Amino acid sequence: MKKIIFLILLTGFTGIGNSAEIPDTLVSSVLTVSPGNELYSTFGHTAIRIRDLKNGNDYVFNYGTFDFNTQDFYIKFALGKLDYILSIELYDGFIEACKLEERTVKEQILNFNKTQNYNLFQLLIEGYKPENRYYRYKFFTDNCCTRVRDILVMASGDSTLLEISKVETNSTFRDLFTRYLKTMLWSRFGIELVLGTLTDKKAGYDALFIPDNLKKSIDLAMLGNKHLVSEERIIVEYDDQKNQNTILTPLFITLLILVTTLLIQFKKQWVRIYDNIFFLLTGLLGSFICYLTIFSEHAELHNNMVVLFLLPANIILPFLKPSSFRKYYCLAALSIVLIGIIFMPLLPQKFNFAFIVLTVGLGIRFYFNQELIVLRRR
Repeated sequence: MKKIIFLILLTGFTGIGNSAEIPDTLVSSVLTVSPGNELYSTFGHTAIRIRDLKNGNDYVFNYGTFDFNTQDFYIKFALGKLDYILSIELYDGFIEACKLEERTVKEQILNFNKTQNYNLFQLLIEGYKPENRYYRYKFFTDNCCTRVRDILVMASGDSTLLEISKVETNSTFRDLFTRYLKTMLWSRFGIELVLGTLTDKKAGYDALFIPDNLKKSIDLAMLGNKHLVSEERIIVEYDDQKNQNTILTPLFITLLILVTTLLIQFKKQWVRIYDNIFFLLTGLLGSFICYLTIFSEHAELHNNMVVLFLLPANIILPFLKPSSFRKYYCLAALSIVLIGIIFMPLLPQKFNFAFIVLTVGLGIRFYFNQELIVLRRR
């Protein structure tokens, strides 16, 4: 019913659908929403507002919506098989939702002429058709922000509209997103753990996948001999400071693990139990990441060098009964980890420091395991 109502309203939106003339009563603007508290809203949000000054219609076109009721939601998200949706909502409802989440909303009114406003509206309506409204979400290259970026360029008729600003195009994707995770250290640790080598490539034009960057780009853009933005205003404003993390940060926990890997040697009765649990957990984590890097449709998860350290084969180590098998595995694994650590600065992927600490701890346990087996054989 809601979709039917929207379609009826849109058909009568200034009579555009049946108008022989291009209306001059449309006003287009870009809404930039500050980061929220949920992980999916950490980097902020971008949407397009279309107003008709003639009859008061006021809508927000939102590329950042998805259905939480989708079957196997999180699995599909991880595997890059989750579809996002272009939705339409009343402007007042959109702003009320932002107020409830205490998120700042800034508006940039575009300096489009009536033809460009009409083009933008028509492109949005075309995109809202049932056969077009769904798209396959990609972290860096196809999200609510890049969709707005691309449709503004198409509507303006100027292919260089947003390229001339060069907003942080020399930064890597990792540089761009980690600044939003300064107080969300566990989220940062998890995100950096599953992302691959693409993360450390220069973002270029795709630096505009971040809403704040798109806003800067729009601010700097020129449309012919005039600025793209005719007016900017703050619709609602909140303190966007987030709470700091507690002492139980990833670095604290991995340092605790590192200390334990050394001290456990003085508790001989606990060594094997500790090692079996440690190797099993790191093997399971490595297997999960390996699965994502191979089977996920997210290019951002491909070629993840984390699996060079969190070896998936670790899951078999607790079950290797003959000491010689365990020794040779630990020797081989230790060699791989040591080589990886030595050449880590040269790898095309950067690693979270807490992960590096965890890797050192893993190497220590490999060393002690093969050393203990050698001593026992003597």
